[in-house]
Amino acid sequence: MSKETSVKISYGMFISCIVIVLHHSVGDVFYDVGIWGGVIEYLHEGLFSFSMPFFFFWSGYFMMQKAQKEDIQHIISTKMRSLVIPYFAWNTIWTLFAVMLALIPLNIFSKSAVFVWDGKTVSILKGITLYQYNGQYWYLFQLIILTIFCKLIQRIVENRKLYVTVILLLLAICTIDTKVGFFSIEGLVCYLLGGFYSRNYEAPKLMKIRDNLNTLPKLAYPLSLIVLTVIITVSYETIPEYVLMIENLIACFLFWNCLDYFKHLKVYGWMEIYFFIYSFHETPQLIINKLFSVTVPLTGYAAALINTITGAVLTILVAELLAKILMTFSPKIWMILNGRRKFINSK
Repeated sequence: MSKETSVKISYGMFISCIVIVLHHSVGDVFYDVGIWGGVIEYLHEGLFSFSMPFFFFWSGYFMMQKAQKEDIQHIISTKMRSLVIPYFAWNTIWTLFAVMLALIPLNIFSKSAVFVWDGKTVSILKGITLYQYNGQYWYLFQLIILTIFCKLIQRIVENRKLYVTVILLLLAICTIDTKVGFFSIEGLVCYLLGGFYSRNYEAPKLMKIRDNLNTLPKLAYPLSLIVLTVIITVSYETIPEYVLMIENLIACFLFWNCLDYFKHLKVYGWMEIYFFIYSFHETPQLIINKLFSVTVPLTGYAAALINTITGAVLTILVAELLAKILMTFSPKIWMILNGRRKFINSK
């Protein structure tokens, strides 16, 4: 992989992480409040279209690289440190935090809030094992399952006929629903596409396609992405799930080509802690949003827009500050919570 591609991935991961934080702020209460409600909805839904496909695609890409070189025991051992340990560590942290909020008599936090313990013992067990109080970790849970079956996925990717059959089968399933329980079929499709791209990265046909795409005007990609994300914003509730999935995949492709604007830029260390921001953000985001909603003397779309932007910025700043403190004063805890991820492009 070239340095330019690696830089694009770093910027893409950081931008996608910011978009996810925006997506999890406030909610859909103000979507129908005129043009400003549309702006809020765009920040929550339209921009979100490319972020999770981007994460899944590159997760599949790098996993297939490992699967071609390492045996399953070594892969699972490595992913134990980067996925399983952080998964249980963060789940435990947010479960204990949920219990603490339930025991502190704060009127602004109802026990019906998703980040507050409901008093049931089984909820504690679900919180630690099934991310009940750490909702964004459905993604990590799915990655752990995909890691267990990585050798099977490798065989699918390496057999073109089987690969096409599986993709078509998954698309057929998506005509019914893009999720089976917690498991994202859309995420699996993106993961398989990433694995296929990794396996065939230097194939002449793919190289020719990349060369042809590079001949298009650079401005065509951001303009197309803006148009598509606006279309997704106004139509995502009315179109079939599989159509939305295809639109999301196209948005991911356009976003990747937009990252060409960043490929010669410097990558900073605070950008490469996207995994920590992702793991940290949801509960603090919900609490900040709740505090804003009861303290900001505004109503309607104005309050929602301020809450969305300011809440997301504060959440990211707190995550960056906490990461800096842990890296400086408790590097062992930092390594556990960040899954022993190293800085790649900010060295």
